[in-house]
Amino acid sequence: MTPNALVDDGILEICIVKDMSLPKIFVNLPRAITGSHVSIQETTIFNTGSYTMLLEKPAYIHLDGETYSKKATSVSVELSPHKLRISV
Repeated sequence: MTPNALVDDGILEICIVKDMSLPKIFVNLPRAITGSHVSIQETTIFNTGSYTMLLEKPAYIHLDGETYSKKATSVSVELSPHKLRISV
């Protein structure tokens, strides 16, 4: 969803997609695979070290492709540099 994100730059890249009609979602969904969705008017991408989103009504949140089991009223994310070690 964030084609320019780097795993080791210490920057969190956020992609927010505003409401769009179901037909427009189906037309543009393949663009998310190629990364060209960033030019869609409803898409905003920005960089930050942390981000908090307050929801107007409780909603299910997807974490790494999995649905979190409880409805959330807010979501906060932040980077913790050097906390995850990856061996290749």
